[in-house]
Amino acid sequence: MTETSSPMQPPPPGQPFKWDKLSADDAHEQWHRLRTWVHWWVRTYGVAPSVIGPCWFKHARIVEEVSALERAHEAFFDPAAPGSSPVMWHREMELCTSRLRTHMNNLGCSLASHQAERLVVWPTGRAYLEESTEWFEANVDHREEAAEQAAITAVIGVDDPTGVTK
Repeated sequence: MTETSSPMQPPPPGQPFKWDKLSADDAHEQWHRLRTWVHWWVRTYGVAPSVIGPCWFKHARIVEEVSALERAHEAFFDPAAPGSSPVMWHREMELCTSRLRTHMNNLGCSLASHQAERLVVWPTGRAYLEESTEWFEANVDHREEAAEQAAITAVIGVDDPTGVTK
């Protein structure tokens, strides 16, 4: 289900969704569908454990990648999709497989063992919020000043207020 689909109607084939926005019932449905699809994908394509390990569901980054790949599979193999869509899905699968391999390598999981996520702790305190807000505002101010200067240049044909012409 998506934020815009009704509880009585599943999302159209290939429609993306956000895991953190799913209700418990929708999550239950999506987990079971995704597990079935991952098993099919691993068997059908001989996907190595270095690409996706048996603990895939314990890693948010892996879940997001295979969810996107599964949704793309649904969309690209939909009967209404163009005839070349399966070829495009295989190209996307190759890209996704490369990212999954990198994720699995960084996680350190294998067929025999699972490694817990090593999460980066981002600052969240007042100092961080003040510093980032100050930086964002300065960046926006710079963009506004650049846009104003571009408008002046376009109107009067000079690059700077000293009067140097283009």
